[in-house]
Amino acid sequence: MRKSSVVAHPDAAAGAGAVAGAGVGAATDPVQVTITLQPAGAPAGGYVASAQVGGRPPVAGTFQLPAYDWNQESARVGTGPDGGAGTDAAADAGMRLFDALFAGALRRCWAQAVEDSKGRGMRLVVSSADLTVHGLPWELLYDRVLVNRQLLLVDGWSVLRAVPVPPRPPEPLGSTGELGVLVVTARVAGVDNEADLAALREVWPAASVEARHGQGTADVAAALRARRVDVLHVAAGGVELPDGRQYVALGDASGTDPMAVVVLVSATELLEMFDAARRPRLVVLAGSDTDVLAAELARVVPAVVGIRGSVSEKGCAAFLHAFYRALGDGESFERALAAGRAQQRAFASALRAEWAAPVGFLPAGRLVAPAEPSGAPPPPRAPMAASATLTAPADESPVGRAGVELEIYTRDRDALLAQWGLVDGQLWPELVTRHRAELDTRLAEAARRLGGSP
Repeated sequence: MRKSSVVAHPDAAAGAGAVAGAGVGAATDPVQVTITLQPAGAPAGGYVASAQVGGRPPVAGTFQLPAYDWNQESARVGTGPDGGAGTDAAADAGMRLFDALFAGALRRCWAQAVEDSKGRGMRLVVSSADLTVHGLPWELLYDRVLVNRQLLLVDGWSVLRAVPVPPRPPEPLGSTGELGVLVVTARVAGVDNEADLAALREVWPAASVEARHGQGTADVAAALRARRVDVLHVAAGGVELPDGRQYVALGDASGTDPMAVVVLVSATELLEMFDAARRPRLVVLAGSDTDVLAAELARVVPAVVGIRGSVSEKGCAAFLHAFYRALGDGESFERALAAGRAQQRAFASALRAEWAAPVGFLPAGRLVAPAEPSGAPPPPRAPMAASATLTAPADESPVGRAGVELEIYTRDRDALLAQWGLVDGQLWPELVTRHRAELDTRLAEAARRLGGSP
């Protein structure tokens, strides 16, 4: 598991509307439901809630945290074999939280949102300045009446988080070749410190990627200020104290040297390392127990991803690979987050509900602008590399070329289905669905020229 080996002593030291994902037009944008939660003020007074569906006037309500052991739940959530309804811990947690949030007037507001979302999808944004709110597993929300499943498992739906006044995101860069990336890891015995770095270099080969392994805060701060860092990737476990505050553990704990130093770094200390004139566009906290830390960083950094509870090495790697690849392809932050979750769900039988572990404080727009359409179909992607072993036949006639194309595209399609076949097709990221459709079109054309069918 991506947990820090450090045990902390208790005494150790424009609103959510800006989260809207990029769409091609208002008619096709998902319906946005913004839930704003503020402490009521009185002891045990719960929260004052406000729900707004699209451009409709907000509806006022209240939110009382249901009695539940959320902290324990964070490390043991699971789903049924089909990833849908089940009487397991994840479904139970999601139902309790949903029923507590959508009660009274907010229940009617939710029914209207579900109706409006038909044919359009939905974006549910939970906005609050209260860190306790962001310590709850909103990604597990489960409507057993109108939807009968967890909201994140509905095609075209997303659950995002926001702070009341998020920073304005900069314009997307032209390509991944313009990106400056810093990877910071803690040295922990038994943890692969190179995995995240290798994944980033694989999916963004043109980016300038620098690594700092097992270094303290002074060295990390120097690296952040030495050059422009667009993406800060922190592959280190978080530590949560009894007061709910989270820290990321940096340094070297890989050996038995008593002089080895491991430092618990707060969000405030991490923010102080940034050059105020050029803060990162995206911070990814790729270690367990970093969801509340992500909420604190989101007040200053436009896009932040954290992890709620514990996550396995395999699950985290699956998420990161698909998330970063989608961003590099010019997808929006929101779609990239969905791509990462879908990749995790491909391993659902082993990883259970780890698709709910990543939490996103994400703005509208993209990290990298999408490539200009060239009019020609894009080349097959990396998973379809098997087609490279084919050689052209001596026969260069149109029929001969069509036969080779048919075999190439068939192998490409089989490779894609082998990678994504365990995931419900309705939950595939848009770029995967688009690639499947392109392959089907090419197969049909090649088969037509051969006088057959794919």
